[in-house]
Amino acid sequence: MPSFVNLWSWKCWLWTTDGRTEPGSTCKGWLPDQPLLEGTVASLSPPARWHTIVSINVLEHVREDAAELALFAQLLRAENGALCLLVPARPEIFAPVDDDFGHFRRYTKAGLRRLLEAAAFQVVRLHYFNFAGYFGWWLNFRFLGQRTFKPAAVRLFDRLIFPWAHGLETRICRPPIGQSLMAVASAR
Repeated sequence: MPSFVNLWSWKCWLWTTDGRTEPGSTCKGWLPDQPLLEGTVASLSPPARWHTIVSINVLEHVREDAAELALFAQLLRAENGALCLLVPARPEIFAPVDDDFGHFRRYTKAGLRRLLEAAAFQVVRLHYFNFAGYFGWWLNFRFLGQRTFKPAAVRLFDRLIFPWAHGLETRICRPPIGQSLMAVASAR
């Protein structure tokens, strides 16, 4: 983790929603002085005012995602804070491996926009991400029915395919579909 993390002057919490210790242990290695809590945002006793919430591949693990987003908005509203969100996309590629990971759902762009707006967020940016990953997920986990990642295939994708595809997505045009959705929203 870059050393600039030590310059952060605000308090942050790390938490996991599913009781697994590996993600928390990894984060604790990067941010040893930050508390690690388990549960959803409802189980925290945070300060009344938050500036930013970054949620990366978490919301799909929360059964009541609409309620969780409403709590995010409530925490962020006083500071006109921002939510940065990454979630798995496209229900048609939901596979048994998603169940294995504890996912309740994959999102569509329109569906995520509705959830965010219903929770009193103003959507600033919302787009699909990882066009090539969509097809890899479909092939490996929907069509072939795999239940685990193959390290060599992940390395190949990360080193050869993703950089090229990501460059196209960010410099030329956003993809019409993707493996994930990225959102930035402000609390109103």
